[in-house]
Amino acid sequence: MAEKRAVAARTATRGAPTTTARSVSQPDDGMPGRKAAVPKRAPRGRPKLVDGGIIRKNILDAAIRIFAERGLSGARIASISKLAKSNDRMIYYYFGSKEKLYIAVLETLYVNMTDAERELALDLTDPMDALRRLAVFTMRHYIEHPEMITVLNNENLHRGRHVSKAKSLKRLSSPALEMVEKIVSRGISQRVFRADVEPLQLYIAIMSLNYFYVSNRWTLTAFLGRDLMDAGELSRWQDWVWKMLERSVAR
Repeated sequence: MAEKRAVAARTATRGAPTTTARSVSQPDDGMPGRKAAVPKRAPRGRPKLVDGGIIRKNILDAAIRIFAERGLSGARIASISKLAKSNDRMIYYYFGSKEKLYIAVLETLYVNMTDAERELALDLTDPMDALRRLAVFTMRHYIEHPEMITVLNNENLHRGRHVSKAKSLKRLSSPALEMVEKIVSRGISQRVFRADVEPLQLYIAIMSLNYFYVSNRWTLTAFLGRDLMDAGELSRWQDWVWKMLERSVAR
């Protein structure tokens, strides 16, 4: 009998489920009936980075356009942020206020022109040709960047109240004037220019003769009945400006 009971016990033990082995589908936390969580697949490609410099530039570009179209008073922060595909908060973060943004626009316009002047790489060994190239460049820059004309016209209505707050203005005007001073100095030393040529007056003459023509092109076209932006009209005016400048400095 004892032998029969031992055999029966061994048979029952072999048929019972083990308590130590785990089901394949059972998770490690011991919760029966739950399937193991499938890990999420990592996103492909590099994460997108926000470049603060690009955001600031986009805001400035949009602000130049809006201020040129509507002036300081008519421009709205919401319009600028929408055009820049940004938001109002970013404008205040980078610039602080609409007025400070407007001042930054004025500085940017002067920086762009000064940088373009530097790229001319004028040959001072021929001061008369260097002066001619500078005069031609000034006219071309105003024509290619009408937004500079309109923004500066608007600032003149404010009597320069905002541009005078630009800390970098003096630093920006110095290289342009220094370029004219070098041309005049070389021209005098070569006895090509008169000794009494004043660089500042010459610089103002170059700026004003070209600025007036471009800034008043619409009213003068209507008043004179001639399309001043016609290629022939532009060429004749540039030739006339150059002859006047040449006669004013030549010995």
